[in-house]
Amino acid sequence: MMPHSLVRGRPAATCKDRRYPRIKPMAVVIGDCVHFLVEFGGKMQKCRVSDIALTNKEGVRKKDTSHDQLLAMFEKHRAEIERIAVVKLESGHVSLLGIILTTEDLNR
Repeated sequence: MMPHSLVRGRPAATCKDRRYPRIKPMAVVIGDCVHFLVEFGGKMQKCRVSDIALTNKEGVRKKDTSHDQLLAMFEKHRAEIERIAVVKLESGHVSLLGIILTTEDLNR
């Protein structure tokens, strides 16, 4: 499998890359969020989900959670998280920082 890296906000391989059609860009923990990309309108859009939203979804305490555990939680709920991000993009709820998913978004 091809390794991923985020360079200047773009994935090394995207879902549109015909050589690697099933590869998803990786997610990374930066600060208090898991950052990830979704394809929308023919472009990759920057998104993030708060660590509090993920830990609340899993019913665990934030202080007991490592970066690896946050990424595992993200991967477990990735399809739902990406769907919510696309809904927010479609509705125009985009800040200068991109799409930000909170506990409220994940608990609807």
